Amino acid sequence: NPAEPYRGDRKVDKKLKDSIGWCATRGDVDLLEEALKRRGLGARDAHGWSWLHHAAAGGATDHLKAILRVVRDRDDDDDDDECDIETSNDLNSSPSGTTNHGAGSGWCFSNLNNQIGCTASPADCWERCSDGYGDDLVAIDWWDDGSCDCQNDCECMHEVGGAPGYIFYTVTRDSAVAA
Repeated sequence: NPAEPYRGDRKVDKKLKDSIGWCATRGDVDLLEEALKRRGLGARDAHGWSWLHHAAAGGATDHLKAILRVVRDRDDDDDDDECDIETSNDLNSSPSGTTNHGAGSGWCFSNLNNQIGCTASPADCWERCSDGYGDDLVAIDWWDDGSCDCQNDCECMHEVGGAPGYIFYTVTRDSAVAA
Protein backbone atom coordinates (compact mmCIF):
# COMPACT_ATOMS: atom_id res chain seq x y z
CA ASN A 1 0.00 0.00 0.00
CA PRO A 2 1.27 3.47 -0.80
CA ALA A 3 2.08 5.71 2.15
CA GLU A 4 -0.93 7.62 3.39
CA PRO A 5 -0.85 11.37 2.77
CA TYR A 6 -0.18 13.42 5.89
CA ARG A 7 -3.52 14.35 7.42
CA GLY A 8 -2.43 15.62 10.82
CA ASP A 9 -3.88 18.83 12.16
CA ARG A 10 -0.58 19.94 13.67
CA LYS A 11 1.67 22.22 11.70
CA VAL A 12 4.38 20.24 9.91
CA ASP A 13 7.55 22.27 9.91
CA LYS A 14 9.38 23.16 6.72
CA LYS A 15 12.33 20.89 7.56
CA LEU A 16 10.10 17.79 7.59
CA LYS A 17 8.34 18.74 4.36
CA ASP A 18 11.72 19.28 2.70
CA SER A 19 13.13 15.94 3.88
CA ILE A 20 13.96 13.27 1.31
CA GLY A 21 11.57 10.77 2.92
CA TRP A 22 8.63 13.19 2.91
CA CYS A 23 9.24 14.45 -0.62
CA ALA A 24 9.69 10.93 -2.03
CA THR A 25 6.56 9.42 -0.46
CA ARG A 26 3.99 11.93 0.73
CA GLY A 27 4.80 15.29 -0.78
CA ASP A 28 3.36 16.75 -3.95
CA VAL A 29 4.92 15.10 -7.03
CA ASP A 30 5.68 18.47 -8.67
CA LEU A 31 7.50 19.59 -5.51
CA LEU A 32 9.43 16.30 -5.54
CA GLU A 33 10.70 17.03 -9.05
CA GLU A 34 11.77 20.53 -7.96
CA ALA A 35 13.53 19.09 -4.88
CA LEU A 36 15.31 16.49 -7.03
CA LYS A 37 16.62 19.16 -9.36
CA ARG A 38 17.60 21.43 -6.47
CA ARG A 39 19.24 18.83 -4.19
CA GLY A 40 20.43 16.34 -6.81
CA LEU A 41 19.68 12.70 -7.49
CA GLY A 42 22.49 11.49 -5.23
CA ALA A 43 21.13 13.18 -2.07
CA ARG A 44 20.83 10.94 1.00
CA ASP A 45 19.14 11.33 4.36
CA ALA A 46 20.81 10.84 7.75
CA HIS A 47 20.23 7.08 7.46
CA GLY A 48 21.82 6.84 4.00
CA TRP A 49 18.53 6.40 2.16
CA SER A 50 18.07 7.98 -1.28
CA TRP A 51 14.92 9.33 -2.93
CA LEU A 52 14.55 5.97 -4.61
CA HIS A 53 14.82 4.01 -1.34
CA HIS A 54 12.01 6.02 0.24
CA ALA A 55 9.71 5.98 -2.78
CA ALA A 56 10.10 2.22 -3.28
CA ALA A 57 9.72 1.37 0.42
CA GLY A 58 6.65 3.60 0.63
CA GLY A 59 5.04 2.11 -2.48
CA ALA A 60 4.76 5.60 -3.95
CA THR A 61 4.44 4.71 -7.64
CA ASP A 62 3.72 8.26 -8.84
CA HIS A 63 6.78 9.48 -6.94
CA LEU A 64 8.92 6.70 -8.48
CA LYS A 65 7.78 7.78 -11.94
CA ALA A 66 8.68 11.38 -11.09
CA ILE A 67 12.18 10.26 -10.06
CA LEU A 68 12.46 8.36 -13.34
CA ARG A 69 11.39 11.46 -15.31
CA VAL A 70 14.08 13.54 -13.63
CA VAL A 71 16.71 10.87 -14.28
CA ARG A 72 15.59 10.64 -17.91
CA ASP A 73 15.24 14.37 -18.52
CA ARG A 74 18.31 15.57 -16.63
CA ASP A 75 20.24 16.26 -19.81
CA ASP A 76 17.41 17.23 -22.17
CA ASP A 77 18.49 20.89 -22.21
CA ASP A 78 21.84 19.98 -23.78
CA ASP A 79 21.33 19.13 -27.46
CA ASP A 80 24.84 17.63 -27.63
CA ASP A 81 23.69 14.77 -25.37
CA GLU A 82 20.85 13.62 -27.62
CA CYS A 83 21.39 10.30 -29.31
CA ASP A 84 21.31 10.15 -33.07
CA ILE A 85 21.97 6.45 -33.48
CA GLU A 86 20.22 3.60 -35.23
CA THR A 87 19.29 1.15 -32.50
CA SER A 88 19.59 -2.61 -32.86
CA ASN A 89 16.67 -5.01 -33.18
CA ASP A 90 18.40 -7.27 -30.64
CA LEU A 91 17.40 -5.60 -27.38
CA ASN A 92 17.09 -8.67 -25.17
CA SER A 93 20.55 -10.27 -25.31
CA SER A 94 23.23 -9.60 -22.71
CA PRO A 95 26.86 -10.58 -22.17
CA SER A 96 27.74 -13.74 -20.23
CA GLY A 97 27.39 -13.30 -16.47
CA THR A 98 24.65 -10.68 -16.79
CA THR A 99 20.86 -10.60 -16.94
CA ASN A 100 18.83 -8.40 -19.27
CA HIS A 101 15.64 -7.65 -17.36
CA GLY A 102 13.77 -6.53 -20.48
CA ALA A 103 11.76 -3.46 -21.39
CA GLY A 104 10.33 -1.38 -18.59
CA SER A 105 10.78 -3.95 -15.82
CA GLY A 106 12.72 -1.62 -13.55
CA TRP A 107 15.77 0.56 -13.40
CA CYS A 108 18.84 0.81 -11.25
CA PHE A 109 20.19 3.98 -9.72
CA SER A 110 23.54 4.66 -8.09
CA ASN A 111 25.74 7.55 -7.13
CA LEU A 112 27.71 6.95 -10.33
CA ASN A 113 24.70 7.19 -12.67
CA ASN A 114 27.02 8.16 -15.53
CA GLN A 115 25.52 8.70 -18.97
CA ILE A 116 28.39 7.72 -21.24
CA GLY A 117 26.77 8.41 -24.58
CA CYS A 118 24.83 6.43 -27.13
CA THR A 119 24.92 2.76 -28.04
CA ALA A 120 22.89 0.59 -30.41
CA SER A 121 21.68 -1.92 -27.77
CA PRO A 122 21.68 -2.79 -24.07
CA ALA A 123 24.51 -5.31 -24.68
CA ASP A 124 26.60 -2.61 -26.40
CA CYS A 125 25.91 -0.28 -23.47
CA TRP A 126 27.17 -2.95 -21.04
CA GLU A 127 30.35 -3.43 -23.07
CA ARG A 128 31.09 0.30 -23.21
CA CYS A 129 30.46 0.75 -19.46
CA SER A 130 32.51 -2.37 -18.69
CA ASP A 131 35.43 -0.93 -20.67
CA GLY A 132 35.33 2.17 -18.46
CA TYR A 133 34.44 0.73 -15.06
CA GLY A 134 35.50 -2.94 -15.19
CA ASP A 135 34.50 -4.97 -12.13
CA ASP A 136 32.97 -1.89 -10.47
CA LEU A 137 30.14 -2.00 -13.01
CA VAL A 138 26.99 -3.48 -11.45
CA ALA A 139 24.26 -2.44 -13.89
CA ILE A 140 23.39 -0.37 -16.94
CA ASP A 141 20.20 1.42 -17.89
CA TRP A 142 19.69 1.68 -21.63
CA TRP A 143 16.99 3.94 -23.04
CA ASP A 144 15.16 3.29 -26.29
CA ASP A 145 16.80 6.34 -27.89
CA GLY A 146 20.23 4.73 -27.37
CA SER A 147 21.23 6.63 -24.19
CA CYS A 148 23.46 4.52 -21.96
CA ASP A 149 23.86 4.98 -18.17
CA CYS A 150 26.50 3.09 -16.14
CA GLN A 151 25.70 2.17 -12.53
CA ASN A 152 28.07 1.03 -9.78
CA ASP A 153 25.20 -0.14 -7.56
CA CYS A 154 21.62 -1.25 -7.94
CA GLU A 155 19.94 0.06 -4.82
CA CYS A 156 16.52 -0.95 -6.00
CA MET A 157 14.91 -2.36 -9.08
CA HIS A 158 11.36 -1.18 -8.77
CA GLU A 159 8.83 -2.36 -11.31
CA VAL A 160 7.38 0.75 -12.91
CA GLY A 161 6.28 -0.48 -16.32
CA GLY A 162 7.05 1.21 -19.60
CA ALA A 163 5.50 4.65 -19.42
CA PRO A 164 5.14 6.28 -22.85
CA GLY A 165 8.42 7.98 -23.76
CA TYR A 166 10.29 6.15 -21.00
CA ILE A 167 11.08 2.71 -22.37
CA PHE A 168 14.31 1.37 -20.96
CA TYR A 169 16.21 -1.86 -20.52
CA THR A 170 18.32 -2.77 -17.50
CA VAL A 171 21.19 -5.26 -17.52
CA THR A 172 22.72 -6.32 -14.19
CA ARG A 173 25.81 -8.31 -13.19
CA ASP A 174 24.59 -11.68 -11.90
CA SER A 175 27.16 -11.79 -9.09
CA ALA A 176 26.03 -8.39 -7.74
CA VAL A 177 22.25 -8.36 -8.24
CA ALA A 178 19.75 -11.19 -7.93
CA ALA A 179 18.45 -12.09 -11.39
